[in-house]
Amino acid sequence: MDLSLIISIATSAMSLLVALISVIIMYRSVKISQKGLEKTLEEMEDYTISENLEIHVQVVNAVRQHQAQLPPNIHDPDYVMTEEVNRRIRMFWFSIFDEWFVCKTEGKFMTDYWDKYYKYGLMPVMKRPVFTQAIKKMIEVDHITFLGQVHVFSKALNEVHRMVNNTDLIDYDKIQFAGHNHKD
Repeated sequence: MDLSLIISIATSAMSLLVALISVIIMYRSVKISQKGLEKTLEEMEDYTISENLEIHVQVVNAVRQHQAQLPPNIHDPDYVMTEEVNRRIRMFWFSIFDEWFVCKTEGKFMTDYWDKYYKYGLMPVMKRPVFTQAIKKMIEVDHITFLGQVHVFSKALNEVHRMVNNTDLIDYDKIQFAGHNHKD
């Protein structure tokens, strides 16, 4: 055999071995990168959940604070509404809107909170005329726009009201936003 042929075969074999080792190293690098990416995504998800829970606590505390400021006899049939209590009930509804808005705009995790928990927590409120008449007036008479979300928020309120009373609370024909009626 010719020496140049042997050197050529040896060089080719070495090149093939280097290529094979390179492929193995790249494969392992990809696997390590995948694990790193998975870990990073998991940490990001944990951070998002943590941030969402912080938002949840803030919103729920605001709702509870408004509830705590209401007089204990507010549901008595002979209760006489005061301007201050009326203002507190309005603030309660603004907090409920904040809760709904955060849930519907902060991703799937928060959407689940509204759909699985919060709307059911609102059911007892839908049995209380002092509360239902207040939100009805805010939307239909005072034309509060709720950050331009009045129509969608009203649908959410009607959904909960129907679960309790089998009727809609808000009349969509009375919703006004920017001088126009909004209809489906």
